[in-house]
Amino acid sequence: MVKDNIPDALIIEDDAILNDDFRNKFLTMLKHLPTD
Repeated sequence: MVKDNIPDALIIEDDAILNDDFRNKFLTMLKHLPTD
């Protein structure tokens, strides 16, 4: 269920399973956030 809702990362308690390009997508997402 969680995997379908979050295609780039699966986080269960203190464990995380990330896709190979998760870091790149995450950095791109951060760049597009508003600065204020």
